[in-house]
Amino acid sequence: MPADMLTKPAGPDAKNPARRVIDLQVPPTLFLERQVTAPVTARSKLETLAELDLRHRTPFSPGDVYSQLGTPKVQGDTLVVPQWVAKRSDVAEWQRNLSAHGMRLRRVHVDGQPRPIADFSATIAPGGRKLRWVNGLLAAVAVAAVLAGWLYPGWVARDQSRVLQDDLVALRAEALALRQEVETLRSRDSERAAFLDTLLRRAALIDTLRDLTVALPDEVWIETVTYSPKRTTINGQIDGSAADLVLALGKRPVFRNPRLSGPVSKTPADGERFEITVDLEGS
Repeated sequence: MPADMLTKPAGPDAKNPARRVIDLQVPPTLFLERQVTAPVTARSKLETLAELDLRHRTPFSPGDVYSQLGTPKVQGDTLVVPQWVAKRSDVAEWQRNLSAHGMRLRRVHVDGQPRPIADFSATIAPGGRKLRWVNGLLAAVAVAAVLAGWLYPGWVARDQSRVLQDDLVALRAEALALRQEVETLRSRDSERAAFLDTLLRRAALIDTLRDLTVALPDEVWIETVTYSPKRTTINGQIDGSAADLVLALGKRPVFRNPRLSGPVSKTPADGERFEITVDLEGS
């Protein structure tokens, strides 16, 4: 669009076709371009700093102009931001000139900038905000319906998961009860086995004591007998020789490998105190 169409009024012979709504890309040369500087740490407050700089360094107040910031550049510790400024009266004149040519101005852009420096959408289409609200509501309803259709299987799966979780808890409790029952049965089996073992050992002990009574001569006095299913240890004293007693026990088939397992000492009666260990037959 020629710049003269903005800055020069239309002649009396200008035609007025059906009005068209346009978005205008205006060359930067038709704006006041300034450079605003700020510390790098003030990046989040550029808009406020630019407004204050405009108020103090130009004769314009923010209510008299339209302004827009460009992309900031870092130079050392400083941010340099371009700012374009247009007087509201100039933009109003652009609107009048375009209207004479049958065009209605909706947005004004600094050429190359994505955001408009001035937006008259609400004036051109007063019902546009309501229409956008209705469209947004319809879009939200559609999204909600899609989400409901997408999430419904998840809700069903969640309910099923709760049921399965309850079943799992019940099965775990049942397994724990069965495990306790198994442990009780094992304990009973262990007690029964220990009882039977005691009976068997008692019989073997009685047999061993009987064999010892038969094998030991009268001059032997037994003080203690330590019994196990594999071997027996005898502590006592003899009027004669402990070594001869070992030889005598070796002649008995029920006693295997008789041996002196402890020190031999003399008694006041000229006997010997001994400790003899024998392996039992069938051990």
